[in-house]
Amino acid sequence: MVKILIIDDEEDLRLGIGAILSDLEGYEVVLAENGRVGVELAHREKPDLILCDIRMPVLDGFGVLAELQQDKSTAAIPFIFLTARKDRNSARAGMGLGADDYITKPFARRELVAAIQARLNKLEIITSHYEEKLESLRGNILMALPHELRTPLASIVGYGDLLVQNTGDFSSEEISEYASAIVAAGQRLHHLLENYIILTQLELMAHDVIYREQLRQVHQAQPDEIIKVVVQGKTAVTQHQIQYHLQANDVTLPMSNDYFLKIVEELLDNACKFSPDDSTIEIYTAVSQNCFSLKIENSGRGMTPEQIRNIGLYMQFERRIYEQQGSGMGLVIVKRLVELHGGDISFASVPDGVTAVTLAIPL
Repeated sequence: MVKILIIDDEEDLRLGIGAILSDLEGYEVVLAENGRVGVELAHREKPDLILCDIRMPVLDGFGVLAELQQDKSTAAIPFIFLTARKDRNSARAGMGLGADDYITKPFARRELVAAIQARLNKLEIITSHYEEKLESLRGNILMALPHELRTPLASIVGYGDLLVQNTGDFSSEEISEYASAIVAAGQRLHHLLENYIILTQLELMAHDVIYREQLRQVHQAQPDEIIKVVVQGKTAVTQHQIQYHLQANDVTLPMSNDYFLKIVEELLDNACKFSPDDSTIEIYTAVSQNCFSLKIENSGRGMTPEQIRNIGLYMQFERRIYEQQGSGMGLVIVKRLVELHGGDISFASVPDGVTAVTLAIPL
């Protein structure tokens, strides 16, 4: 049953629209005689669509729209203005404020029904799209998370059990090898938990306007120096050739050292993970028009345009074909950090070719 809320101070029109829709199969009608009552009913009834007059006593249509958009539970409800012919410009202005459509009075029955059905159809398409995304997310979580927890735990328990049960049977070299495997698995688990904590903190920050502004007042990071440190550490544990071309020596970013370090570590780790061991990774920095830019390029599997659009938490592409490590949180953390500091991030990739991640942060 589709629930329609009609808000109009003209009783005859309100009842007339209600009668038209009540006669249609699958429609339930809720009536409000002014904007204030309409807002209260919208919160209580959670209608599927709202028809609202603009000129009303107590609270006009613009006021109704503004109040409903302040509440997450009502902000996404399709909203159609009912307006007199002379108020069409106001209705168009209302659409700029977030309304979905407007109908000019007087209107024919078929025009009313068609406008409502068009908005409901669009809502159904959007809802279906997000359900598909959510289902994909669930699938990736179910596939990635158990693997990410089980694999390092299996290494820790397995090697630990060998050492406990057969202490005298191993050489010092073997004991060192097993201990190193335990440490590596523990570090992998630590990285996973650390990313969960960071991502949770960033999500909370994203909704705190004051904190976001304070965050952007931090001027500490020396990007080129931090990149050199990260590359030095990565070179010691990878077979990749990492080359950097740094042109931001005198720049101080409005970002903490820890946050920029995290950005570079995650991007470089991702580049190494998805490119052949003997390939070259290129890192570029530059400053232009009071904006710092960082680009990291690698050659390897690459991504399709669809995969780039779907970059997000737990999105591990073609995992059934390629073994992957990582929960997919790294790129999400990078994206959140860049956006919190007023910047942008973009991805360009050719399947089985070059992948480039570019971020820009205003100075």
